[in-house]
Amino acid sequence: MIFDDVSLKNYKSVSGSLSYETIRVVFKQLAKMHACSLLYEEIQTQKQGKPLRIDEKYNDYIQETILGSEEMNDINKLFILGVRTNMKYILDSFPDIPRKLTREEFKDKVMQAYKALFNENIRKNPKFRNVLCQGDCWGGNVLIRKEDDDQFADDAYIIDYQLTRYCPPAHDLLVFMYMAATKETRQKYMSRLLRVYYQELDDILERYDHDLKKIYAYEEFLECVEYMKYSALCISLCYMQITNYPAEKMMELMKDEERTTYAFSIDRKELMEEFEKEGPYRHRIKEIVEDLYKVCENDSI
Repeated sequence: MIFDDVSLKNYKSVSGSLSYETIRVVFKQLAKMHACSLLYEEIQTQKQGKPLRIDEKYNDYIQETILGSEEMNDINKLFILGVRTNMKYILDSFPDIPRKLTREEFKDKVMQAYKALFNENIRKNPKFRNVLCQGDCWGGNVLIRKEDDDQFADDAYIIDYQLTRYCPPAHDLLVFMYMAATKETRQKYMSRLLRVYYQELDDILERYDHDLKKIYAYEEFLECVEYMKYSALCISLCYMQITNYPAEKMMELMKDEERTTYAFSIDRKELMEEFEKEGPYRHRIKEIVEDLYKVCENDSI
């Protein structure tokens, strides 16, 4: 369904690595979306005199469609093949990454993280506050607006809600950050962007006479961010095999339906041939592997 041609309003899809300014705009839009969940739950809780959560009323509409879903579909196959490709090719490809863990210890931790991802991580969390998340938040699902003479985005639309999930808000933030930003940008701006997001969330709730600090304290939010890094990195490492594949090569691949189906659902050999070459595709994936290794090294699963 098409409701509006936003290209007439200077909204455009994004690709490649994004700047702090653009990510900031997207984070503020995510805060607006997540605030709606919190406000709905808080208002309904006040009306009923007891806690109410979205999944209790609309559970049939927010069932997981990929991770842990019993129904096998094209998206399941795409993701499962991504996991296999990571374990078979990608995690073994960077012996130059400084490491305290052995290669097998690292791969074992990553596999445990994937098992947790399928079994529990991207669902309602019993410890942290949950919201309705977009669930598939990467550059392809964001439209940004720039004025013709402005180098920075001033607004954004988040689109495509096929994978909507009820889970901690850090899921949307981290997946977008890992897939849209370089490691340098993450290291320089992650803390600031999390503060921007939380402040926007706080401002919105305050306008409706609700105190975010009583609902979702900043310290608890940051704890949740740390907890969700495993799952966000694992998801990003699967998606980026496809989303970061060179655009001109992807266009050529997509002309052949049989090749596309094979590369997406059966074997990523063709994509991995490009991955073996030094270049932006390999470099961006390496940055995610480096971050994943750091999380595995500093924590236990």
